[in-house]
Amino acid sequence: MEGGFARGLGIELLTTTNFKRWKSCMESYLLGEDLWEVVCGDESQEVTAAAAEAMRVWRKTNAKTEFVLKRAISSELFDHIIGSRSAAEI
Repeated sequence: MEGGFARGLGIELLTTTNFKRWKSCMESYLLGEDLWEVVCGDESQEVTAAAAEAMRVWRKTNAKTEFVLKRAISSELFDHIIGSRSAAEI
C-alpha cells in the first residue's frame, strides 16, 4: 500500500476524506471483475446440501472481493472493518 494506493489496483486507499471518490473507483473495479454482487449481498445463499457447490463458489468470490476492498482501505480506517464477515459488511 505504497504512496496511498492499493498496489496493483491503481485505486487510492480509503481515508477519512475521500469516500465518494474511493467508492466510485471501487464500484467500477468490482463491477469489471464480476465481484459487485457480493458487496451488494445479492450473491449470499443459505447453506444446504443441494447448494454446497454454489456456497463454495460464493465463499471463494466473497474472499476475493474482501481482499480487493481491504487492500484499498487505509490503516487508520482498517480497524472499522476488521470484524466484517463478508464483503457486503465492509
